[in-house]
Amino acid sequence: MWGAGRLRREGRDPYFDAVFVDGVYFPRSQFPYGPLVSALFQPLGRLDFATARAVWLGLQIGALVALLFLGLESLPRALLAAAVLVVVSPVIVFPLFAHLERGQIDLFVAAGAFASLVLWERGFGMAAGAMLLGAAVLKLPTVTLLLVPLAAGDAPVILGAALAALLAAGAAWLIDGPERIARYCRVVLPAFDRTGRLPPELYAHPTPAIPVQRWNGRDFHNAVFAACDASLTRYVRQRWGYAAGTVLGAAGLLATFLAAGWAFAAAPTGDVRTLAWLAMVTAMLLFQPLTWLMGCVHLIVVGLRLDAIRDLGGSPAGTLAVCGLALVALGDVFVPFLPRRIADKRPILGLLVLWLVLTVTLVTVR
Repeated sequence: MWGAGRLRREGRDPYFDAVFVDGVYFPRSQFPYGPLVSALFQPLGRLDFATARAVWLGLQIGALVALLFLGLESLPRALLAAAVLVVVSPVIVFPLFAHLERGQIDLFVAAGAFASLVLWERGFGMAAGAMLLGAAVLKLPTVTLLLVPLAAGDAPVILGAALAALLAAGAAWLIDGPERIARYCRVVLPAFDRTGRLPPELYAHPTPAIPVQRWNGRDFHNAVFAACDASLTRYVRQRWGYAAGTVLGAAGLLATFLAAGWAFAAAPTGDVRTLAWLAMVTAMLLFQPLTWLMGCVHLIVVGLRLDAIRDLGGSPAGTLAVCGLALVALGDVFVPFLPRRIADKRPILGLLVLWLVLTVTLVTVR
């Protein structure tokens, strides 16, 4: 994000150009986010790298506190919970540790998406839709959560999202221009969808080395995770081909949408809305091809809304949901005590357990 913001500030391309600081090449990860997003990081790009890291970490912690505050409705409790989660994250809230270590954007997206749910629960449909679209601007797969109000037939949420989408499209057109938007849709997004990165002929610059990257006279240490992949779609693509994974992903999202529609028709209550939202959050992570361990911080929302799962599915559903969360949350310290296949794939397995529990609970709602 810092590199993209710096390139954007210098009037260069945040997707394909290299970053140089005082004439020294800065190795950076490739930038997969939409054209408008790089403009948001221009203020961060004005700072030197060390200051930007500290500022970004502070903003990430702030997003975590905001996310917890939305669920706990108490700032002191949110601050305490955030402190506890950060301290224990290397052991038992591992996606949070990975997220903070890698400096990702998912906490901001999760906070925005959860704020959308809270607004919807409180009857502010148009505001909820606009907030959700804002989160999707930061990370495009979040737009799949709109399938829940669509299944509910909630027109104000859809209208709010549509108006926000028009506003975002207009801003992107003015700031980025049609050529960059078209290139992102034709080149960048398909490349990340298929392989998770730009091909060497488009991005020939080295990315950060693991586990140690030497830059500007300092060694920067990058953690190596035993299980970083959290996408069932990408796993299936790697084993059985692109088409098989794509069909699975589409089928998983469709099944979640149909289950949500069935539940809304059977019992249009507030708990059903929450349960459908949690199911779609899990489906979004499990079935889209760009989910890594860091993105699983979205599951903090599942922990904050466990009461809705227990209320509709009973103790068995609540217990299985906790087991799924635990599989995703286990840190690498537990790897020696787990079977290798489970250790390597525990985020995918945990998400699959959660998705099955939530989807089955939806179709059995009466």
